Amino acid sequence: MSFARDVLEPILRDMSGGLGSMFGLNLTDVLQSPEEYSASTAALMVTISDTIVMPAATLILVVLFMLELVRIGMRTDGDGETFAKTAFFTLVKFVMLKLIFESTHVVMQGIYALFAEMASQANTITAVTTGVGSDQLNGFLTSVDDMDWLGQTVLIIFMLLAWLVNKGAMIAALALVVVRFVKLYIFAAFAPAPIAMFATQETRTFGVGFLRNYAAIVLQALVLVLAFAIYQTVTSTWAGSAFANLDGNAVTAALSISGSFIMMGVVLGMVVLGSGRIASELLGN
Repeated sequence: MSFARDVLEPILRDMSGGLGSMFGLNLTDVLQSPEEYSASTAALMVTISDTIVMPAATLILVVLFMLELVRIGMRTDGDGETFAKTAFFTLVKFVMLKLIFESTHVVMQGIYALFAEMASQANTITAVTTGVGSDQLNGFLTSVDDMDWLGQTVLIIFMLLAWLVNKGAMIAALALVVVRFVKLYIFAAFAPAPIAMFATQETRTFGVGFLRNYAAIVLQALVLVLAFAIYQTVTSTWAGSAFANLDGNAVTAALSISGSFIMMGVVLGMVVLGSGRIASELLGN
């Protein structure tokens, strides 16, 4: 066993090891529901929603109902029968909407379950299909053993740099997981008010925008899973085949290989930091 092999093997395995953990935090936490992540926080947000936001949402609904009646009265222009029929159906619509936003927590949980299941299935698939295989890793390390000491030294230095870039991206991802759950809790607490906005055509866009933004936050989990899967697949492929496809001296090969790993680490960091925006774009926001 050479020194270069001893240093590079754990680095390569770590960088292609999937959704990892640091500081007691785990990237697989992104696959949990808000209730699983912190039951006490989820319960607190439900209490705040029921005691503070729900009364305000009810008031919004009543005001919108009164404004809708005024609009109907102006449109019917004194036609009492038409006004009565239209007002009755409007009342039915508002009552149904009231029943829906009183079950806002169920609606939000349904949206979360839909996109969270996609992320969980993607993680199950990518956990099996990605990572450095033994043959690929051995091929890479055998090529390293054949390099001279200068090439090995350059490779070790730059692969350590690539590993640090990878860890930086992972720290950013871990922070995003925590921030994502904070957003989910806040959205869940405030949800009844935007749902009440579905009452009229003029205010409906606020409710639609709220649900689309909430769905984007949930979908961010899938984006993070796919980002790490793509990174693992590309880097593990390079680990097995890059040396075989390179000509020239050992230093040139080392710089080329390690530079590719560093570049992929930077790309991973950019995708992680932009995962929220990517999720929004996937939903057409």
